Amino acid sequence: MVDGDLTRAQKEMIAVVVSAVNACEYWTVDHTAAGKLLGYGNDAYWDAYWYEAAYFYGATNGTNAVADGLRLPYRAFGQP
Repeated sequence: MVDGDLTRAQKEMIAVVVSAVNACEYWTVDHTAAGKLLGYGNDAYWDAYWYEAAYFYGATNGTNAVADGLRLPYRAFGQP
């Protein structure tokens, strides 16, 4: 993974959530194991990150599914 503002453990946590939302068991298990090797999931600090990330990705995925299902025509903000 590329170096940046997020730690490797945080990136693995995000990958777990994305994999779970996409219902991919293989990568969910893989990224969970990698994250545990990096130390996440062992205290309340990581639990808070996990729940926030899971909520955000789940809510976004749900909103996208509803919007996609409605197939509403695109209208730019402020246009009639």
